Amino acid sequence: MLRELGAKDIDSAWAKDAEAAGRLGLARLMIVIDEFAELKTELPDFITGLVRIARVGRSLGVNLVLATQRPSGVVTPEMQSNINLRVALRVTDRADSTDVLGSAEAALISPGTPGRGYVRAGQSADPVPFQTARVAGLRQGAQRVARVLPAKAPMEWSALGFAARFPAKQAQTTRTDHDDTDLRALVNLVSATTHALGIERNPSPWLLPLPTLLTLDRFAGDELPADSVVLGLEDVPAEQKQRPRFWNVVADSHLLFMGGALSGRTTALRTVLAQVVQRFAPSDLHLYIADYGNGALLPLADAPHCGAVVTPLDQERFPRLVGRLLEELSRRQSVLSQAGVGSITEQRRLAAPTDALPYAIVAIDGWERLASSLNPDQLIAFRDQLMRVLREGPAVGIRVLMTGDRAISGDKVSSFIDAQYVLPMRDVNDYRAAGIMIRDIPGDLPPGRTLVGAQGAEVQLAVISRETSGEAQTAAFRAIVEHVRDHFDAFPELADLPRPFRVDPLPAYIALSAAYRLPLAAGCTAPVPTVGVGGDELSRITVDWSGEQGFVVAGARGTGRSSALAAIAHQLAWAEHPVLVVAPKESVLTQVAGGHGITVVSDPQTDPAALLATLDGVAAGRGGRVVVIVDDAEQLKGAPIEQALSGVSAGASFCVGVDTESASSMFGGALPIARKARLGLVLSPLNAMAGTTLFGTQIPRYMLGAQTPGGAALHRDGAWQAVRVPDVRQ
Repeated sequence: MLRELGAKDIDSAWAKDAEAAGRLGLARLMIVIDEFAELKTELPDFITGLVRIARVGRSLGVNLVLATQRPSGVVTPEMQSNINLRVALRVTDRADSTDVLGSAEAALISPGTPGRGYVRAGQSADPVPFQTARVAGLRQGAQRVARVLPAKAPMEWSALGFAARFPAKQAQTTRTDHDDTDLRALVNLVSATTHALGIERNPSPWLLPLPTLLTLDRFAGDELPADSVVLGLEDVPAEQKQRPRFWNVVADSHLLFMGGALSGRTTALRTVLAQVVQRFAPSDLHLYIADYGNGALLPLADAPHCGAVVTPLDQERFPRLVGRLLEELSRRQSVLSQAGVGSITEQRRLAAPTDALPYAIVAIDGWERLASSLNPDQLIAFRDQLMRVLREGPAVGIRVLMTGDRAISGDKVSSFIDAQYVLPMRDVNDYRAAGIMIRDIPGDLPPGRTLVGAQGAEVQLAVISRETSGEAQTAAFRAIVEHVRDHFDAFPELADLPRPFRVDPLPAYIALSAAYRLPLAAGCTAPVPTVGVGGDELSRITVDWSGEQGFVVAGARGTGRSSALAAIAHQLAWAEHPVLVVAPKESVLTQVAGGHGITVVSDPQTDPAALLATLDGVAAGRGGRVVVIVDDAEQLKGAPIEQALSGVSAGASFCVGVDTESASSMFGGALPIARKARLGLVLSPLNAMAGTTLFGTQIPRYMLGAQTPGGAALHRDGAWQAVRVPDVRQ
């Protein structure tokens, strides 16, 4: 401004062109600091910087006023050489007077003369006594009177004779200023005069601190960069600016929010995802969520962008989700290779809308809870899989957004995430572990305040709505998702564009009639029988009895083994397929067989000739290869019918139900024949070795555990799949 006015200092500028100096705001800047000794103790670099400003800024109109009660040891030689005007009121120590004035006069002032002091107006000047005026006292003629009425208590006839009960005193919610001092009168006079003259208030040389509550409405009128969402408001003291902080889905990479409990990390993730579903079409961006926090991201299940929201309550879906993500990563790499491009940006620019790869966001809320839900072997495998996604995902458009506590800062997955936002932590050492290397970390960071980078730049993260309670934020989030869903439902042409892959949850129960309303699973050609429902996109799985010679249903008592066999028998009989049931005791299987008129052999002493005759009769009645359904095979061990079943294997297919623990000791009868097909169900598997015993491969650990009747692991085509067996009674 001085260069623009052609002046060497502020006085020359005002003397040359007072109107231009006023228009440019070239006012004198007076910096007043009370108790600067305390400030220097807490922020020593701050005082040093101020003294430097006072030295070089004197010609620019910058003046510095410092006040303290104990100057000893605080007034530095640099301050003494650059601060010419020194004032000392009465002090009790001669050293304090010497530090300020260079002599001991201020220590000799009588306590009976308040306001008496000495001023030194230059380096070589002698101290001069003076008497300062007081502006904080009551003005002449003013009185401070507060009328206090006696307490009043209501009295009723029934309470006569008892002590009066006075109402509780109301806490004063506002601070009332009763002062009528000279200083207040001066301030009021100056304020009224400037208002009457139309003089605007001078702008503050320092920006206001970052707000403790920042809503997205704050940025409603701003023009946002393309493909970006708002993270919050960043404080840039070096530039005296506060500017929005963005995350660009296209140009940026992964994000990590780490912090302690109630620090706002889940809220930050929810705010980002709420903007993502609003700014991107479902064909341009897909979401896959692992919500291991407090369920704040569950509303996203209704968003058209979202393929899955996995929670700890359906733990079996998480390995499926990770597996599908790795398959999607490989598929995208293949697409880029075939197109001869190096990044998703190039592929989307060259490809047709139906072939353009969408961006994918994988959001993991609650890393520490997710890690604790996995056993050591699973955690090692998952960490390696996630690191591959973090390492190779950015080039193919996969972005990972994570939240976690201090534990994630020591995990090697965090080394693959460049953008890390550190929210309030409980221990100062946690900030050091997270890479925040500033010396003085504020101890009162509000929720949502983050430190970024080694220098600890402060950013206040935004929230969806002004009401910060979990219920209000979730309600606002759900309203956003519902609005987005209703909006995109009006565009049926989106069905022809890329859609997110699904990882559907297994139902806790499904009726057989409802199972037939599902699509047929990939690789299944036979219409019946449905042995289970499952898959990433929930579908029914069938067995082709013309091509398979056996099927095994293993499970302990109460797992739904007989019900599974009954469902198979019901469907085969409904399809007019020849069926023979061998069951040593009454069960739901024999009841279903009786309802369809299926022959039931219940005598373990049945010899081979009798069984063969029965089998021929069944085959002659309907024609085709007979399916022999055997229940409780372990109870037939050593009985004549066991040998008889082995003798009719050439003309029949076996569906055998057996107790899981007993299967390893059975070497005769129908079970060894049925096992050759390497096809079957293990209901509520508790031991991974049960799969090895029956089919030669271990059951994955995440499929193990007690389940409600009908929950099973299905082995087919050399792989295991979690399924739910439909209930034949519905």
